[in-house]
Amino acid sequence: MRVFVNCAVPGYVPPCYATVRDSLLPAAMRQAGEKLETVLRGNSNYTAATAIWTSRRGHLFIAFVCTFISANFEGKTVLLGCVRMLNPVLGSI
Repeated sequence: MRVFVNCAVPGYVPPCYATVRDSLLPAAMRQAGEKLETVLRGNSNYTAATAIWTSRRGHLFIAFVCTFISANFEGKTVLLGCVRMLNPVLGSI
């Protein structure tokens, strides 16, 4: 990847892991949350749903989604959250 970036944008120095973890990612998460809040605030009718599935490694996940129709009459679905669940029989694997 570094070779590709160096060819595409000579002299570009990518941010280090700590910068991504400590500032870039939290800022992107805040921005996405604010955008989601703005979109949801403009609507009053929602449908909430959950989905549970198992990964190829056997980890259980649950996702929470919200579906609504926008002011432009477009169907929208947004992911509100996705978390790993503990396996009730085996515990954490």
